[in-house]
Amino acid sequence: MTKKLHESGYHSSATTFSNGCKNFKHIHEVVKIHEESSTHRHSVEAFIQSSNDKSIEFVKFLGRQNLPFRGPKNSESLYKWDDEDNLNNGNFLELVKFTAKRNATLYKHLNSAIENSKRRKVNLEKKSLTSCGRGSLVTLLFKTTVNKVVLSIMKSIRDRIKLESGEQNFSLQIDSTQGVGVLDQAAVCIRYIYEGKVKERLFALLKVVDSSGNGYYKMLKKLFSEYSIKFDRIIGESFNGTTNMKGEYSGLQSKIKSQENQKSIYIWCYSHVLNLCVCDTCRNMEAKKLFGFLNGLSTFFSESYKRMHVWLHEIDSSLGSNKLKKLQKIRENNTRWWSRKKALFWIFDCDKCLFPIVISALHHISISKNFEPKVCSEASSLLDNLLSSSSLPVTKNIRKKRIYDELCEDETPELSLNKFRVETYQTIIDQITNSLNERFTDNNQLIADVQYLIPKNFKQIEQMPNTALKHLANLANLDHEQLCL
Repeated sequence: MTKKLHESGYHSSATTFSNGCKNFKHIHEVVKIHEESSTHRHSVEAFIQSSNDKSIEFVKFLGRQNLPFRGPKNSESLYKWDDEDNLNNGNFLELVKFTAKRNATLYKHLNSAIENSKRRKVNLEKKSLTSCGRGSLVTLLFKTTVNKVVLSIMKSIRDRIKLESGEQNFSLQIDSTQGVGVLDQAAVCIRYIYEGKVKERLFALLKVVDSSGNGYYKMLKKLFSEYSIKFDRIIGESFNGTTNMKGEYSGLQSKIKSQENQKSIYIWCYSHVLNLCVCDTCRNMEAKKLFGFLNGLSTFFSESYKRMHVWLHEIDSSLGSNKLKKLQKIRENNTRWWSRKKALFWIFDCDKCLFPIVISALHHISISKNFEPKVCSEASSLLDNLLSSSSLPVTKNIRKKRIYDELCEDETPELSLNKFRVETYQTIIDQITNSLNERFTDNNQLIADVQYLIPKNFKQIEQMPNTALKHLANLANLDHEQLCL
């Protein structure tokens, strides 16, 4: 093996084994001396280091691409490497396999690991005396190595964040959700200033054991203490609107304010607040009917492969980007505004809309003999709703014929367009305005002060009121009078 190492160029010093050995007298002693030499040790270390470097690169690549590391259950054992049924060894091992075909060092290391794994498996099956349980086969290709590399990268990133943030104030963002393992995990992000730029970095992913405000506080306190980050430097927090986060007495924001920094500001995530404004707006009866109809239209095609085949046939005959579109579902309690916008615009948005395709597909299903009567009836009902004249504005004002000498006058029937404008459009606009005013009233003074720091407002500095920037100066421990000079 030493000869191969020297041939690969890991060590330039010539030895008996690198040039070939012809004198086999006292060969055992010569081998022992060589294996204990620095030349052999450095060559072995270089060989292992070269293989380990590749493993680290694979871990970094999969992390950047946000790809899973492991494969199906029981597919990562090296003794099963050549099995015909083992087609997927996971992304990490498949990368090793792909690169080994192009790298001699990794190829030798991989083959050696496979042979050792097979030999160990045979010993375990025979229950030989030399086998002790699972053993400790080190290949640098298993999940243990991957986990250690990931932990090292995590520590390096956190140390970098600690170095950049220094002793300055920072803000905190936390959100939690359940993963596929049905465990509540919290993402902890911090925002700080570095070299004049705002940096937002993911600092940790933590398993939440106690979801109360006090439980979150202790978890964060322990996390920042491990990296010597002063918890009292938190100047602002952005969480969701749940009680354990925004609670005035036992929420996380109250714990931080009462025990760490009294000047810290809690901001209910404005993205969540805006989502709630969208939900408030969609409570309008006409909006409910519209989005409910669009959702039913999408479900009608997607719940049956036969109906979906009709849809695909119709859309394949279209031109341009319509071929890539499909009807958007709007799930119950979905607070993402883009789903409603997409569902609405993709059907009714001018020339690029799917309206003609939907009409054609529904008409085909409603008259087809290949579908059950119930399906045909449902398609016909959806088609009638789409083509209903009640949704189209009346182009002419309807008036009753006047009789000679008639004194009384009938009220003029209201135009459909005016009725829609008053009962639907204006109602929705009023609801949007009220929701925005009610839900975005917190921290008004802080937002007003920040507006004066926007460059386009510098021309209005002379018109600033005396109270401008006062709240901001108090938070930053600055003299308000000096700041306004």
